[in-house]
Amino acid sequence: MLGKPYVGGGNKLTWEMFAQNLTPEVLTPRDEEPMVIGIDTGLKLDYVMGCREGLFFHGEAKDYDELDTQMRRWKKAIAIVDCGGDLIGSRQFKERWPGRVYLCFLSNDRKTEELVKWGQNEEYHTCRADRDRMIQLVVDEFRERRIKVEGTEEDWHDYWVHWNALTRIKIEDPKTMQHKGFKWVRSAADHKALATVFWRVGMMRFGHGKASFIGEDDFLKGIPVAPYVYANQTIKPITPTGQDIVQATLQQLNQEASNDDWRDV
Repeated sequence: MLGKPYVGGGNKLTWEMFAQNLTPEVLTPRDEEPMVIGIDTGLKLDYVMGCREGLFFHGEAKDYDELDTQMRRWKKAIAIVDCGGDLIGSRQFKERWPGRVYLCFLSNDRKTEELVKWGQNEEYHTCRADRDRMIQLVVDEFRERRIKVEGTEEDWHDYWVHWNALTRIKIEDPKTMQHKGFKWVRSAADHKALATVFWRVGMMRFGHGKASFIGEDDFLKGIPVAPYVYANQTIKPITPTGQDIVQATLQQLNQEASNDDWRDV
């Protein structure tokens, strides 16, 4: 271990943290059900596919023909595409599938509490996402068993290797040595990890940000939770509409109580 930096808890997505999300449950939606494809571009096109229930497929393509096939098969699929690795191909893909492809820019903007900022007007089908905080969000959700993954260890080990290439490090002011935050750095290919980030960006808008615990109580399934990550890395659970989870729970309890009132029989 000489010469290797110490990696403390929370600074890696370990295999154990990821593997606990694996499930034999069938998460693959029907052909015409909504789902999101997250695509990281570069020399190859790494992508993941998932829906409100979780991830069900990952792959890599040499060109956009395979992705065109997926878009034809899944009639309601929305694709969130990294536009930094392939400027021309990603835009041509967007033009072929009008209204179904969104270009995503990854950056590190800590001047705002927003994780994702969606474009308006002529930039409607674009968005900007905070790279490090989005990676942190997905890692935390895997660690807390919030993202189900359909398949076996063999199916997803190569996918996890891309997550293993990412390590969270502290950022310090070189003059004052004060702690200024965290940054996720890569040591090898991290393309499928970033594809998952793009998928998660899409789920925030097109999947109501749902992230359900495996084996959670059936009642809680009526109140999907969307974690909101602040600039200081604190997390507040909210409903997809931005409502406080406690208030939403009380409202649902009151609603169910009124529905079961014996005086209404």
